[in-house]
Amino acid sequence: MKNGQTVAVVSNNNAATDNVYEKLEKYKLDYLCARLGKKENKENFIEKQTGEYPKFSEKLEDKETLESTLINLNQDVSEIFNIQNDIAKLKEKLSEIQVEHKYFNTYEGNSLSDMPRIRKINRVTSDTIMKLKIEYEELQAKSLWLRFKSQFIYGIGDKNFYKKPKKEVLRYYNKIFFIVKEIELDSKIKEKKKRLKFLGINKLELLTSTSIKILNEYLRNKYKEQTKRKVYSLKELYTNSAEFNKEYMPELLEKGDIKNIGIISPYRKQKEQIQKTIQTDKKIDTVHKFQGREEATIIITTVDNEISELVDDPKMLNVAVTRAKKYIRLVVSSNDNNENTNIGDLIRYIQYNNFETIKSKLNQYMIYYINKTDKNVWNI
Repeated sequence: MKNGQTVAVVSNNNAATDNVYEKLEKYKLDYLCARLGKKENKENFIEKQTGEYPKFSEKLEDKETLESTLINLNQDVSEIFNIQNDIAKLKEKLSEIQVEHKYFNTYEGNSLSDMPRIRKINRVTSDTIMKLKIEYEELQAKSLWLRFKSQFIYGIGDKNFYKKPKKEVLRYYNKIFFIVKEIELDSKIKEKKKRLKFLGINKLELLTSTSIKILNEYLRNKYKEQTKRKVYSLKELYTNSAEFNKEYMPELLEKGDIKNIGIISPYRKQKEQIQKTIQTDKKIDTVHKFQGREEATIIITTVDNEISELVDDPKMLNVAVTRAKKYIRLVVSSNDNNENTNIGDLIRYIQYNNFETIKSKLNQYMIYYINKTDKNVWNI
């Protein structure tokens, strides 16, 4: 919001958006929101408009200090989340190793009563143990060098240990691997928890409260000269959607980059006519030719006064819609016979979510604007 942007919260069920609204209401930011969607929500919103902006708190005196604090809090909270994820992954690995260790003890490890002494446990890693085991396993004959490396460099066992049968030594290596691996993982978890404790457990709450203070100061400056707020009628949600969107909803009228516009037509002859008429290097093609390509803004023109089976094919329509990265302009006839079609379903979705509708100066044509922030629109 500080950067002049707005947000749309969209879900395929009202409960999810209600939860978001309740959280905003908790911080007294509900006046920024318009709960729309189903008819009941729209009517409720229209009825509860006050025609006034809320009273704002006093000027925030330490704004610059708080903004600096906010940067540090963001970094700390990001690190906290990363550490929490790391701990969860380490615990999962530890649990897996413990299960494997238990299985090993049940079937192979019970007879290993006289574990070899490990004199330099802090220098031995699970990777080292596994490498020594593999080397020992691949030996065709006893190796003095491997025994020297294991016994004197890594401090594992004594001369009597290496006199044991090869299979038994390998079982001991497996046992040592599990022990050392569990120690490693447990040590890493403790280290992560120590860092977590140092960062503090209330950083997220501090980040939230500091952010709210700075946001409220921004809103105070934005609205401090305004007292009266326009009250909209239910009809104006559609007839005056551009103004309403600026007050409550995302800025849907932002134009796409003129260099990144594609035009999709269902018919080759219309494609050729558009190219001939506007004489542009913009990408103009049929749905089939647009497969695998994308543009920031896509204009879909349906051509037909009454939607044909070809234009209304759900797979073709899905391809056309998903070519847009950010914006869609749907140009379609307002013929009533098009209501019970897939195009009609898409139009109703656009209207349901209060995207912009413009009646063309050309008779009986409507232009629908979609901001591609809602992934549900693509599942026709």
